[in-house]
Amino acid sequence: MLFLLLFFAQGFSDCNPQANSCGYYDQCLERAFPCEDNGYSLSYGKKYCQKYLSLNTENSVSLFSLSPKGKIWRDHTLLCLQEELHKQWLGSGFASCEDLTQYAFDSHPGCYTQSNPSFCDLKYSDWLLVTSVVDGRDLFSLKSAKQISKVALTCSTHIIRSLEKTDQLLRYKSQGPLRRERLLSEKKDLELKLEYIQKLKKQNSSN
Repeated sequence: MLFLLLFFAQGFSDCNPQANSCGYYDQCLERAFPCEDNGYSLSYGKKYCQKYLSLNTENSVSLFSLSPKGKIWRDHTLLCLQEELHKQWLGSGFASCEDLTQYAFDSHPGCYTQSNPSFCDLKYSDWLLVTSVVDGRDLFSLKSAKQISKVALTCSTHIIRSLEKTDQLLRYKSQGPLRRERLLSEKKDLELKLEYIQKLKKQNSSN
C-alpha cells in the first residue's frame, strides 16, 4: 500500500505501457529506477523499441519491411515487454539496475514466442530482419545468448512439428498444383529457419 501511495505521489500515475510507443522506458521506468545511459531502459529497451517501430516507415533503420504478420508480432511483442516490466515495478520492484536488466532479459523469450502470432510463426525473411536490427555486440552478448537459446528451443520444436505436418500433406497426390507449390514453399521456409537457428547457436557458442 505504501509503495502505491508513493507511486501516485511521485507523478507516475500516468505511467502505463502504450501500444506503438517507446516513451515508457525513459519517461517512466528510467525516472523511477535511474540507471543512466548504460542501463537497460535507455541503452536497450528504448533503443530497440524505437528501431523496431521504425520498420515499414519512411524513417526505417532498414531497407526491408516486415510482413503483415511480422508487424502484428512486433506490435504485440513491444507492448508485452513493457507490460512485463510494469507488472514487476508495481509488484516487488527492482533491487538494482542489474536486477532490472536481468528481469527484462528473462521476459524476452516469453514475449517473443507466446504472442499471437509467435516469433516461431513468422517467415524466414522476418527473422532475418528482426535479428539484423540488433547490434552485433548486443545480439551475441552473454545475456542475449541465453535468451536466444530459449527462443531457439521453443521454435525448433514448433518448426519440426510443422515440417512433419507439411511432409504428410505433400504425400497426398490429390493436392492440386497450386496447393502443392504453396506447401513446398512453406517447407523451404521452415528449413531455412532451422538452418538459421543452428547458425545463431553456433555463433553464440563461439563468442
